[in-house]
Amino acid sequence: MKKVYPVAILPKQGAPYHIVSLPDFAEGARGDNEEQSILHAIDTIGQLGAALLAAGKALPEPSAVERVRAMYGNCLVVQVEVDFDAYSSQSRLRLEHPLRRKKRED
Repeated sequence: MKKVYPVAILPKQGAPYHIVSLPDFAEGARGDNEEQSILHAIDTIGQLGAALLAAGKALPEPSAVERVRAMYGNCLVVQVEVDFDAYSSQSRLRLEHPLRRKKRED
């Protein structure tokens, strides 16, 4: 099962790492740079989602990107697609940023 979730990567602002908010899972991640932050977000969502599914619970519905941008202001909002059956090896991401659009496959 695959789903696409938005994540917000907040600027470092003096910290040695980026904070990553996963609003649909009420969790967070972090990374030394944007790429690492995205990979950690994918892994965290994959683990949390797999745990929900294993417990017989439903995955949360993804938030709208516009809602996440409104919540976090001027930050990088990234949509990540997570394959909950094999998320660690089958993940893909799509960057959604007003200044750049970039597609990359892991």
